[in-house]
Amino acid sequence: MLSVNKTGMAALLISGMFMVPGVACADTVSPTATVTFSGTFVAPTCTMDSKTVAVDLGMVPVGDFTGPGTVVATTPFTLGFSNCDEGAVVVVSATGTPADGKADDFQNDGSAGHNVAVEIKSGETVMDAGGLNTVEQTAEDGVVKFPFTANMVQPGGSAPVPGAVTSVVTLNVAYR
Repeated sequence: MLSVNKTGMAALLISGMFMVPGVACADTVSPTATVTFSGTFVAPTCTMDSKTVAVDLGMVPVGDFTGPGTVVATTPFTLGFSNCDEGAVVVVSATGTPADGKADDFQNDGSAGHNVAVEIKSGETVMDAGGLNTVEQTAEDGVVKFPFTANMVQPGGSAPVPGAVTSVVTLNVAYR
């Protein structure tokens, strides 16, 4: 019992020492403050110059196709962006129906023109139908221009059959 009284007395003396008249003391709970943070992050964006691009591959004599992999009718086109946020990185991939046996070529959906597909490139990058190959550019002065080429290509060993060549390809745009 004696030790209990001494401990109790010590606690009373210590707490009494901190109770100085005229000085505010906190309760046994420390004061806390709640700080709420808020903000928004957004992906940088641009305005696409045109959401529909038509590329005319022209007329090509069937004799220009000399075998598998023959590329003809190389036609340049540009996918442009303006009003880009400073430093925006624009990434483009392509998706569509792959040509039989060749994922890097897009299927010809024309009414004829069998054994001919469409190939799309940006520089040395061949855009594949599955969207795996991408090209990217960083906006300069709010502008990005992607130079592409579209070609007719003979994907397989069978000789092309004359007719219309039509392919619809979706160019997917992402920003970083």
